[in-house]
Amino acid sequence: MIIDFHACPSVDLSLIKNRLSLMKVTRVVLQPIDALPLFHVLPNDFFRKLSSEDPYSALLWSKFILRLTSMWSPRMYDNVKLWHEASHYGDFFISLASINPSLGIKYVYEKLNELEGLNVRGIVVSPTLQLFDPVSTRAFRAVLEYVEKNDMLLIMHLDPCPYNVNVCFKSLMPDILNEILERYSINLVLSALGISEGMAYPCLRE
Repeated sequence: MIIDFHACPSVDLSLIKNRLSLMKVTRVVLQPIDALPLFHVLPNDFFRKLSSEDPYSALLWSKFILRLTSMWSPRMYDNVKLWHEASHYGDFFISLASINPSLGIKYVYEKLNELEGLNVRGIVVSPTLQLFDPVSTRAFRAVLEYVEKNDMLLIMHLDPCPYNVNVCFKSLMPDILNEILERYSINLVLSALGISEGMAYPCLRE
């Protein structure tokens, strides 16, 4: 069995299935990311801090996120839509869910409630695209508690980032992430580490 563990459902699922089947892939884990176009203009403590500390990096980041997310299908941030579409392909796709902690505790609870009955195996978060600090964001604790309670995977997608923008990486280094593992009994998967040098080398040194 060959499993692709990191397929982003930003394009039609039939296209993903056809192309990966040609490479003898038999199971595909879909990793969405709940990052809406223009979400970074909403009130966001992390982005406000970034803007005050490094306006240039904040500008680069916002343009990068806007360009990336504007190309995404709604199934990237609509967990119910993704699950229902994937179910049409038998057991070829394994759907994960994604929830954006930067949008607040009420939003997170609403999205968690949507997962009931969907048999989702894990939740994907992306501090670099959703712009939140994993240690200090209160809404993220609700995700951690849910993952722990339901014995699910937590996939932390750490890239992509604008090239050479390093300002947020200090909250994503191994010693900081280890604090999460000490507080919660969860299985944490780090995904997409290494696209930018500013992320990969400091992480590898630690």
